[in-house]
Amino acid sequence: MKYRVTSLFIGWIVGLISSTFVRRRLQRSIMRYAPEHLNRQIEEKRLELVQTVRRFRNDFKSSTPMKDQSRSEPVYRKNRDRSPGHRPRQPLK
Repeated sequence: MKYRVTSLFIGWIVGLISSTFVRRRLQRSIMRYAPEHLNRQIEEKRLELVQTVRRFRNDFKSSTPMKDQSRSEPVYRKNRDRSPGHRPRQPLK
């Protein structure tokens, strides 16, 4: 069982690294052989997409109401008034 898990993990890492390497190499060769005007168009589209996503994010942030401060606190800070040995009286379901 240990051998199978190790083999699976190593295969996953090798596949991840090789797919990243192939994707980068393919992208470089496409950019090298593509005409210059096509490279500029791709870059402009990419920047336009990034600006659109940022604009949407800002609009979404401004349209949603702010969260209550007590909700944003972690659970361990909310329950400081309890003693460290607090246990529920009823069994958990």
